[in-house]
Amino acid sequence: MDFKNLKAISLKKIKVNSTESFNNVGNLRFFLDIKVTYYDVGIHLNHKYYVSNLLKKTNTDNAKSVSIPMFAASNVIDTSPLFADTSLCRITTGALQYATVTRPGISSFVNRACQKMEAPTEDDLIGIKRILRYLSGTLGYGLQFRRATSLHLQAYSDADWTGDYLDKRSTSGFFLGGKFNFLVFRKTKDYI
Repeated sequence: MDFKNLKAISLKKIKVNSTESFNNVGNLRFFLDIKVTYYDVGIHLNHKYYVSNLLKKTNTDNAKSVSIPMFAASNVIDTSPLFADTSLCRITTGALQYATVTRPGISSFVNRACQKMEAPTEDDLIGIKRILRYLSGTLGYGLQFRRATSLHLQAYSDADWTGDYLDKRSTSGFFLGGKFNFLVFRKTKDYI
């Protein structure tokens, strides 16, 4: 957006404010439990308070944090017994899905947990708690959007051919963005 458009928007706001009773309340600070922090170079979005409340509700706020959200060997066939309270698993994974809005790095792990919600096992609950423990150590993490200095776009893609040991399906994904900002991120599981 160039300065001519910003000036036109400012003039339009002045015109609307003079004829209507709108108040300019300033910059956005919170929206749907997402905290917005403004910097000289851009903005930062995070779910710190949302995740803190989630950790308190699940009694994992004082748990020891971990450096990775899930073990690499989490694709093995699960033989643990079914977990009795399926609603606890479903509510927690639903809350974790909302946390992925500002934490796309955990989306594949939360997706893996969501795939097991029809009949969650005790090992699935351990995996969910591990994601929560990871979030407890990374509360300040989020998305940072920087002001673009150029329109140079970059694209990356990757595929994991039959990498899922459970259903033997491939997972592929791509990323499209600028130097510091992402525009599109997508991960799909290929179906035959």
